[in-house]
Amino acid sequence: NRDLADTDQAVTLFSEGNTVHAIGLEMDNNAHTLKLLSHVRSEHLANAK
Repeated sequence: NRDLADTDQAVTLFSEGNTVHAIGLEMDNNAHTLKLLSHVRSEHLANAK
């Protein structure tokens, strides 16, 4: 069973306090790997306390 995904399009990934933008993505869910292919940009929002 292959659990793969890929694209050459723009992608945006969100997690708590972080946003990552990239062009292209290769994901292998079985191997637990995610590869962003180009123009990777990350934004981190510091938690204001």
